[in-house]
Amino acid sequence: MVDRDPAPGGTVGQVIVAGPDEDERRVLAPGVGAHLDALLAAELDPSDPDALADGVAWWDAPGLR
Repeated sequence: MVDRDPAPGGTVGQVIVAGPDEDERRVLAPGVGAHLDALLAAELDPSDPDALADGVAWWDAPGLR
């Protein structure tokens, strides 16, 4: 999620983890560009070939969670 209303000490535009299964919001990167750079450098787990057949692909970047 891109944070448009950060808590004190945060930065507008920072990338955070947020969702129904998350207990706290954590900052992943100071901005989208930095997060994309980290994804490009990460060793991603391979996507599920069956999901690719449906036109959907998910990659997991364990080091970037």
